[in-house]
Amino acid sequence: SKMIINIPMTRVSTNQFINTFFPTIILWMFGYSTLFIDPTENGFNHRFTGSGTALLVMATLINVVKSDLPKTAHIKLIDIWFLWHVVLVFVIIVYHITLDRIRNHLESGSRDENAVLDMTEDDIHSSEKHHIKIIRNINKACVILFLTINVAFYIIYFYIKLS
Repeated sequence: SKMIINIPMTRVSTNQFINTFFPTIILWMFGYSTLFIDPTENGFNHRFTGSGTALLVMATLINVVKSDLPKTAHIKLIDIWFLWHVVLVFVIIVYHITLDRIRNHLESGSRDENAVLDMTEDDIHSSEKHHIKIIRNINKACVILFLTINVAFYIIYFYIKLS
């Protein structure tokens, strides 16, 4: 005689969504939201601190989630998910540093002693406004760029995952 046992198994995806995807998206949005802080000298510390905190918390979340998953030798989709978000938040930090360097370079270029002697106070004020406008325009472009790149990743990721 022979016995056939059928054990139906299903995956509960809500647990994975609540413990992995939702917190990661929230942390990415926290890092991304630092792009909306004023990119002038006063805002740099807040921008850098906020995105750095998002990266550190995301690294902690990776360790917690990966400890619950089975150990395998190959790369899983969840590894790609975390790698993407860590790299993107790191790129945001590098962007903040680069933008601050550009701002410092523009400001130091306008403070050339010989040029300042020939400029009136209105010219100096106008030059500073122009530099701030350049920095804010670069920041606006990067706000759109980071969001577009991340949405494209989500579309590709979930298309592959659901296929």
